Amino acid sequence: MKKLIAVLIFTVCSFFYLPTLAEQVRQLSWDDLIPAHLLSVDLLANMTEDQQDLVIWILNTYEILPKRGPDTEELYKEVDEAIPGLKKAGIDIEKLMAKYKEIRTSVVEALNGQQVRIPGYFLPLELSDTKVTEFLLVPYTGACIHVPPPPPNHIVFSAAVLLDAYA
Repeated sequence: MKKLIAVLIFTVCSFFYLPTLAEQVRQLSWDDLIPAHLLSVDLLANMTEDQQDLVIWILNTYEILPKRGPDTEELYKEVDEAIPGLKKAGIDIEKLMAKYKEIRTSVVEALNGQQVRIPGYFLPLELSDTKVTEFLLVPYTGACIHVPPPPPNHIVFSAAVLLDAYA
């Protein structure tokens, strides 16, 4: 009888202990998806407000313009006219664009394969019967229909394999 009680106590205690053995789910913010050394980069440091506005406009415009070619030269005309003024002020727009791209596309590789929790908006990509088999998680509502979209390092892709664990 004492063995039975000891086994029963051990079994009950084990059930309370098992959740502590499970992998911890880490709470993230969207900034956690950007490598730490890039978070502190201020692309607009030492610029006037007008220069900052112009640089932001150029960066966003380049992001939505189609590739440059004979048929699209007219679309680039206004941007091309703004760049010499920045160069005259000592602002290297090509260098800023490269750093901007690095910030928006660099990822924290250490997060791959980890269970994490991050707030966001669910955008289904693939449906199978009544299940979503692939989806994107994005930082703000309407992210896929607004221009510009969130940066690539702020779009989380997930597939059914991950969903089945929570179904």
